[in-house]
Amino acid sequence: MNNMKQRNKEIEKHYKNHLTEASLKNLNIKLAVGILILFYFVFSDLYLRHNILAFYTRIFPISIGVFLFVFNLITNQYQYTKAKLYNLFLFSLPIMMFGKCLVHINETALASAVSGTILVIFLISLDIKTSLRNTIIIYAIPVILFIIVIGLFFNLSTEQYLLLSNIYPIVILGYIANRIQDRLRYKSFESNYLLAIEKQRVEQLYEETQTQNEKINKVAKELKKLNSTKNKFFSIIAHDLKNQFNAILGYSELLKKGLNNLNTVQFEKYVNIINKTSKQTYNLLLDLLEWASAQSDEINYNPEKLLLNKVINDSIKLFEEQADKKKISLIYNEQTDIYVFADLYMLNTILRNLISNAIKFTPSGKIEISTAKTTDKCEITIIDSGIGISKEKIKNLFKIDKVTSSVGTNGETGTGIGLSLCKEFITKHKGSIFAESVENKGSKFTFTISCYKNDYENK
Repeated sequence: MNNMKQRNKEIEKHYKNHLTEASLKNLNIKLAVGILILFYFVFSDLYLRHNILAFYTRIFPISIGVFLFVFNLITNQYQYTKAKLYNLFLFSLPIMMFGKCLVHINETALASAVSGTILVIFLISLDIKTSLRNTIIIYAIPVILFIIVIGLFFNLSTEQYLLLSNIYPIVILGYIANRIQDRLRYKSFESNYLLAIEKQRVEQLYEETQTQNEKINKVAKELKKLNSTKNKFFSIIAHDLKNQFNAILGYSELLKKGLNNLNTVQFEKYVNIINKTSKQTYNLLLDLLEWASAQSDEINYNPEKLLLNKVINDSIKLFEEQADKKKISLIYNEQTDIYVFADLYMLNTILRNLISNAIKFTPSGKIEISTAKTTDKCEITIIDSGIGISKEKIKNLFKIDKVTSSVGTNGETGTGIGLSLCKEFITKHKGSIFAESVENKGSKFTFTISCYKNDYENK
């Protein structure tokens, strides 16, 4: 019940605002027409009929009309005040007509004054859009004042009474017609208002549903990614690590059983295999740990000013021995000192993975590393003369759920997740990575990170 009352109050409030807007619609046009007609009457009263009393009845509505017309031209504000002034203008029109009836009450022009009064009241009933109180004031007060003045100051004949009595039915009919029109307007407004509220509520529900759907889709994508990540993780553990440990256990078992029977050459062979496999297993575990840490956001991103030339040279030194064994030349086309804004650990991991991959898939030849500086980015390129990558594989090169480990040209193994890890770290630096390759000719990997400008700009 209280909700219904509250709703009705809200509708009434909005309906009043609607009436104000409706009454002021095309205000200047209505005022201009009314003022022109009134000035015609003034001209008629002064120059044609020479009736100064009739002229006096026009002063009030003309003053209100002209003031409101100018006021409305000057400003678009004060709508409520303008609506009140317009109601006052409408109120002044029947007052003017009743005043004219009084001026011509003992003249033959009384009939035309009565006709004019009836016409004005009829026109007002068509235009007036205001509250019940204002409607009563506009219709009732002029009639009451007119009746009081006639009773106090005039002694009318029956014929005059009958003529003036024609005004009262049109006043009553005009009032009734206006209130019926007002009720119809209210019902129409109420229906439209409730429909608008309902439409707004439906649109809001739709937007909320869309938002929820977007969140659900986002969560679904994240879950799919996590599921792919989990499957990849277990696949690596189940396959790659298992194979590595099988090799270590197998050769260590041979050493154990044949310790007294193996010659130095055989012993050295098995130890080298175990050593090599252990290093590969260690690197495999290192990749897995880095990748798992990246997935769980355990690796902190701490960018700082770094000399790129030094970082690249340090990374190259780590692989010089491995490159020499495969007769690969590591060439760094060093440029002028370039400073970058990057996380040292992540940048080292990116370079280590890309250089390691280049060596892994190059039987012999050369690997070139070069740098270039654009407006706000630094571009690092690693080109090898290796076996290249097929078009099918290059499409899924950085997708964790699509990658597969490949054996290197010297039997090197890996997890296949190094490039995915590179992409994640580069993304954290707001950079990008892309690859180009031609089978049996080599591959080219290029990635970008932010150049160092100054502390404020990099933040």
